[in-house]
Amino acid sequence: MQPWQRPVALGLAAVAGAAVMVVELGVARILTPVFGGSITVWALVIATTMLALAAGYAFGGRRADVKGGLLVARRAAVFGALLCAAIPFVRPPLIAATIDLSTITGAAIAALVLIAPSLFFLSQVSPALIRGLSSDGIGHVGGTAGGIYAVSTVGFELDQVRASMRDQEHGDDPGHF
Repeated sequence: MQPWQRPVALGLAAVAGAAVMVVELGVARILTPVFGGSITVWALVIATTMLALAAGYAFGGRRADVKGGLLVARRAAVFGALLCAAIPFVRPPLIAATIDLSTITGAAIAALVLIAPSLFFLSQVSPALIRGLSSDGIGHVGGTAGGIYAVSTVGFELDQVRASMRDQEHGDDPGHF
């Protein structure tokens, strides 16, 4: 492994963690004007997030064992980023198609379509990086896993702070995703 790969991989883990937060909070803000900000809507957003993350962790770990960790991490990050970029374009027709449905049905469909694809790929990044960074010796897997998840969580939390500061600037405008 090249000396530059570890810091780059940790940076990728932080960015992927922050992107997860952006998608989760951004989609919740998209759904609120349409379906309300009830505990039901938030539960659907959180459940969709957690299920997409779990599926991506499992798939990404298995795929990294077969294809190589760093390659899988890079590809997953690119696909996840492209799917995040598609959210603003998918949103209008999706909202139009679900607005007349019940809150539970409409919010569930919208959350699934807007959250699951990007988070499925973004969550593959961490297990793939763990595989890639620990491939030189099995004795470092625990430390590598802990470091990747710590940096990913820090990225997640820093973006949470950034989002709350942005909310103070722009108020409750759901157009700022």
